[in-house]
Amino acid sequence: MTGPRRATNRNADAAEAGNEVAERKLQRQVTAAMIRHKVEPRISGELGIFTRRYFGSTDVKRWVDLDPAIGILSIWRGQPPEEILLDDTLIAAKKPSMINFCGATADKACHPLAVYKIFDLVDFDCNKGFFNIFLNFKNPRRVLVLTASNYDEFQLWMSGLSRYIPDSVI
Repeated sequence: MTGPRRATNRNADAAEAGNEVAERKLQRQVTAAMIRHKVEPRISGELGIFTRRYFGSTDVKRWVDLDPAIGILSIWRGQPPEEILLDDTLIAAKKPSMINFCGATADKACHPLAVYKIFDLVDFDCNKGFFNIFLNFKNPRRVLVLTASNYDEFQLWMSGLSRYIPDSVI
């Protein structure tokens, strides 16, 4: 009975190797897109973030910022001060020292709740009817669901995020 098991293992290994090759190809394409769009303007605004709760799920309003210059999508509790958004090193590192940067009595809008690297974006999808944008990140392994409040905002974010995913994926 070792014959069929070996064939199955070989098939699984081949499929896994194929997935790794496809993932590396996608990462190269995303990196190339990041370089091409580095000079694009940043996109910021309030979006709903899908959150699961104990008794159901809800959209929590958060400030989301896409910075093409450093390839980072950051999520904030509220709109951060402009000087923080302009300091890319603080956001990229997601350092706790940002609280000191804002001052001792600063509110929690002075540091991002989450920071995602566009390089780690694996998949991208949307639901036009509900203005939902689904972002699948490799690291940390998570699907982020963003919800725009209207069609114009949805189109703005779709155009900004779709730059980083090849047409074959969308």
